[in-house]
Amino acid sequence: MSSRRRPPGNDRRPWRFGPRGGGGGGGSSFNSRGGGGGSGSGNGGGGDLDNPAPSKVLGVFGLSLYTVDRDLRDIFTRYGKLADVQVVYDRKTGRSRGFAFVYFENIDDSKEAKENCHGMEIDGRKIRVDYSITQRAHTPTPGIYMGRPT
Repeated sequence: MSSRRRPPGNDRRPWRFGPRGGGGGGGSSFNSRGGGGGSGSGNGGGGDLDNPAPSKVLGVFGLSLYTVDRDLRDIFTRYGKLADVQVVYDRKTGRSRGFAFVYFENIDDSKEAKENCHGMEIDGRKIRVDYSITQRAHTPTPGIYMGRPT
């Protein structure tokens, strides 16, 4: 097997954009946020990724690896009754992925919590709090493709 190298600028990838790659007009929209149009754009929540509609579920982002459910429960119960708090963990390593979901029983409580907790510092990390774009937890998968959901 020979190890030939391609000359510079001879990139055959069809998705290349820019002066040589075709597609003119300054780029591609296949990798942009938003997309599709229509209501909800398939995210299940309403609103869009940059401006999600108010909901009972808040996403808390930028958490320390050491922040646990109890820490968030202590902070967010100041604003109303909680249905659940879930820090998201990596399945293989067991480490926090740095974000969580806080489920309120009342949408007005979630609005107040979002306003007051956005930018707060927890365990040395400044957090971002926003409405979740999904209204329920994702269905767990077994790690292998099982066909289209019915």
